[in-house]
This record gives sequence, structure tokens and C-alpha cells, in this order.
Amino acid sequence: MSYHRKINDIRKEIYDISSKYLEKRGGVNFHSLNISDIRNIFNLYDKMVFNNQIKMRLISSQSKIQFTLSSRKKGYTARHKIMNGGIYHINISPHIVARQANIIETCKNRLSCLLYVIESEIIYLLMMM
Repeated sequence: MSYHRKINDIRKEIYDISSKYLEKRGGVNFHSLNISDIRNIFNLYDKMVFNNQIKMRLISSQSKIQFTLSSRKKGYTARHKIMNGGIYHINISPHIVARQANIIETCKNRLSCLLYVIESEIIYLLMMM
């Protein structure tokens, strides 16, 4: 199996599991989002793509990830920064995710757009580690 095929299979599985998390809030076109939703999806990526290597690196470096949701309606979908004490801060705006889901062709719905955003934030996190 090619790497491209494998990552697409993993994305599909993460998408399916995440859609179940969000079922009570509108499913793939969720009307609300919780920090625990972001954390759960991030943890799925860490487990399924990176074999929990991100979690293990955070533990070994005594660092943490802090997820927050923003009420921003303009600007970037997500923001990231390193705070004092090795805290990686990832802030996501559900409003902008929803808007982008309507205008970006690769986003089939809000969940697919959110997954792209989280993948992007994981890349930034890996570059900062």
C-alpha cells in the first residue's frame, strides 16, 4: 500500500470517528464545537498517524498543549504560539472554519475543513518542537 493511500485511509477513519463525536451538535456540519472536540481529534491524529510520538515528546520535554476556541470572525482560522514554560497554544475559530467550509472547494463540510486546520496546526507544532 502506498503512503498516499495509507494517509487517506487514516484521514477517512479520523473523519468517521470525529463525525460520531460531533453527532449531537450537528454532525459533519456542527453548529457548535468544544475544546474537548479539538483535543480528541488532535489525539486521534497523534495516535493514528504519529503513534503517540507527539504526546511522548511533550512528556519528555515537560511541555503541554493548550487548546482554545476563539470568537474571531475574521483573520486566520487558527493561531499558534509557544507560551512560557513550554506550553504550545493552539487557538481555533469555529466561525472561520464554518465560513471556509462554504468557500473552499476541498472542504466538503465543516468537519473536513476543521480536519485540514488541525493537520496544519500539527505541522506547525512539529516545527516548533
